[in-house]
Amino acid sequence: MGNRASDNLQLYLTNATLPFMSVGEGTPPLPPFGHKSHRNNLQVRPEKTRRLELMLHIEELQFKRSVQEYICEYIPSHALGVDDLDKLAREDITVPCQLFDILLSERDNTSPGDMYEFFRWLDIFPLGTAKRVMHLVYPETKAWKVFLGERDVDESMFQHSMWGLRPTNPLPNGAQSRNSLVIAFQPPWILSPQDLKCFVECTYMPSIATDSDARYDSEHRIWAKLSDLCLSKHCPWFVLSTCWGWVFGAFSNGWTRAFVSPIISFDSEEPTVLSCLVYWFASSTGLPGTWKIPKVGDEPLAIPSEFICDVFDVMHCDAKAALALALLT
Repeated sequence: MGNRASDNLQLYLTNATLPFMSVGEGTPPLPPFGHKSHRNNLQVRPEKTRRLELMLHIEELQFKRSVQEYICEYIPSHALGVDDLDKLAREDITVPCQLFDILLSERDNTSPGDMYEFFRWLDIFPLGTAKRVMHLVYPETKAWKVFLGERDVDESMFQHSMWGLRPTNPLPNGAQSRNSLVIAFQPPWILSPQDLKCFVECTYMPSIATDSDARYDSEHRIWAKLSDLCLSKHCPWFVLSTCWGWVFGAFSNGWTRAFVSPIISFDSEEPTVLSCLVYWFASSTGLPGTWKIPKVGDEPLAIPSEFICDVFDVMHCDAKAALALALLT
């Protein structure tokens, strides 16, 4: 049977660091260390209707401590009696870890050379593993999937996935799908480590009196793209990844503030990226023991309240009932 991750998911998540993703042939050369790529030419412009004003930091020690406390309290350390692989659902735990019988597949460990291969790497390793862990720990979330979002004019440099409900067939009685988390990704030849650092350190959006009198730097364009995307999905939770660096965040109810974590490196051990991903998946789904988006004064709502209310809150702190309700509404 071997030593499965499902025999001690808590130990697995706290020890499974992501493998290094090398860059494939044919990609633009990476900029020198500490330099921007100058390739992040997203097709966004200043808009008077864009509400985002300030970006606030989630304090590093607080964020890391919250992730570790959640993993210790809510992720089981006992054997679940199931395989890591669910053949029927085509889900598996794939991120290698020396403490468990999970090997790095040479077939799957490619060096991405374009956006398709980049997404495939993400989907096979961190996202696929986090999804499988969520389904093992919270069986009520089995209807939640990770799926590739629609593409747009910036698809060659910016794409996204969703963690949420996407029914393959129309739901009865006019029910709608629920988007819980936007997972945006840009390859490191577009979003270099320095670009990501500037994104996290950016604290405000340029104010504009008209649509044409403000200038967006690359970090402002990313924030604008991300806030517009999340708002269009009625989904305040997000992750931004280059595979080498990961950022976790959320927007306030009125969309004027963003809260953003420090950069978590792919090889971080305390906490691991996988621990952060599971924590953010669970937070966006509204589960107990997770992070809650701070309320911002008397900020007016930018999206209907039924979309921003946590699933968990809907059913008066009954997690199983809330998740069951979300499957039907």
